[in-house]
Amino acid sequence: PEDRFFWYTSTGWMMWNFLVSGLLTGTTVVLYDGSPGYPDVSAQWRVAEQTGATLYGTSAAYVMACRKADIHPGRDFDLSRVQCVATTG
Repeated sequence: PEDRFFWYTSTGWMMWNFLVSGLLTGTTVVLYDGSPGYPDVSAQWRVAEQTGATLYGTSAAYVMACRKADIHPGRDFDLSRVQCVATTG
């Protein structure tokens, strides 16, 4: 499938069900196991870049942490495949 769906979530959060629903449409689901800020705050953006995610979702708190760390995803990472960025919270 062309689409790769990356939403940082735990299996206990309702967004897990949303992420897994991507499988029903033949979308590849990208899973990340670990702290959202390890080894540094830009970790999730690297996952999106390295996996070629087309849909990337995360929490508003993570977006604010990136802002405070002066991370500029569009400049610092190749996110050319990302078509949609979504947040919750």
